[in-house]
Amino acid sequence: MLVEAQKYFANSLFTEDYSNMETEHIRSIGGWVSILDDKMQVIYTTNSDEINEYSQRQLIELTKGELLRDGKKMYASMEYFIDGLGYERLGLVFIPSENIQVTTTISNMKNGVKNILIIYIGGLLVIIAGFIMTVCGLSYYMKKELTNPISMLIDAFYEMSMGNYKVRLDFDSVSEFVEIKNSFNGMVKKLYDMEEEKKNVYQQRQQLLTDIGHDLKTPTTIIQGYSTAILQGRVSDERKERCIQIINENAVNMGELIDLLLDYTRFDCADYKLTMTHCDLGEYLRRIIVEKIRLFEDNNINLKIDIPNEVIDAEIDLKIFKRAILNLLNNILQHNPSGIDAWICLTKEKKIVIADSGNPIPEDIEDKIFEPFVCGDKARNPDKHNSGLGLSITKKIIEMHNGRLYLEGESGEYTKAFIIEL
Repeated sequence: MLVEAQKYFANSLFTEDYSNMETEHIRSIGGWVSILDDKMQVIYTTNSDEINEYSQRQLIELTKGELLRDGKKMYASMEYFIDGLGYERLGLVFIPSENIQVTTTISNMKNGVKNILIIYIGGLLVIIAGFIMTVCGLSYYMKKELTNPISMLIDAFYEMSMGNYKVRLDFDSVSEFVEIKNSFNGMVKKLYDMEEEKKNVYQQRQQLLTDIGHDLKTPTTIIQGYSTAILQGRVSDERKERCIQIINENAVNMGELIDLLLDYTRFDCADYKLTMTHCDLGEYLRRIIVEKIRLFEDNNINLKIDIPNEVIDAEIDLKIFKRAILNLLNNILQHNPSGIDAWICLTKEKKIVIADSGNPIPEDIEDKIFEPFVCGDKARNPDKHNSGLGLSITKKIIEMHNGRLYLEGESGEYTKAFIIEL
């Protein structure tokens, strides 16, 4: 009985020359034979009403005996074979489902189901492979764009916490991390600059203390020496008055130096408040020059004044701004020989130029001329009362007025010029 049933199934029917197949026994029970190519299109059939092509879904329904054709449920057994031209074909044997018993259906559908399952399993494997590749790609992206930058940030913050303000971040990532990188680098640069400034301030303070000690030691030694000699009776009456005069001069110099130091520290204090007053800057400068004009004449210094007649309004602290101008004028008198030219100029843009044709500033101290205890003649001369604080105080005064003081080198007939911009 089983052998008789086998001739109704695809695995015992198809050969290379499928056009000469014996299919009468299949047609006698209401069935037919069809052959599909690799695109599931029908290329041969014994049924004149056969459709042109089948879908995978229809093939699955055929293996279950559930595909409806002309109101009847049809079952089809399937078999792949090679035709005479060497092409792989899929042979289908259609039989009405009512002629198929369950046991027989299960027994003979395995080859068709196997082929369909291979297709679905292949598709599933492709999906799984794609998922794995996606996960791997995402992992690589996460490591490159997120994990590495975070790790670098942690290392950089640790270096910064250890006092290394030279550390910098350098990576390419998503825009948010690039912004964090730029912000971090900017922050560390500011901290580095603050640390360097702190070191410079400390060094300047140490140098300031050293210079103060140096400038106070000489008059202190002189006062101590002469006063001891007088007290011990080692000075004659004729010389005693001169010794007392020397003691007084050095005491005055010490007092002036201490006053300058007090001014320097006072102007450097953030709590110091200016008393601002509106004035005509040109008339203000003329009055200061009048106070010094006799000294310029006595030193045979030709003073040229270029101040506009129109009102140039400025808001300044009249008292301490005068101190800044006098310091610059005194520099001309104290650090130059007689017979030179000097020039005081004021522009409508509130630019004050005080220049002279005297001794130039040595190149090695041009960049630090405004630092405390730096003098243009390279050595502080007690006879000239050069404290080296005048220009430092002047610069602080101008900066307190939100202005700028700088040195300009040789230009035309002048060897140096101090320029104030308000």
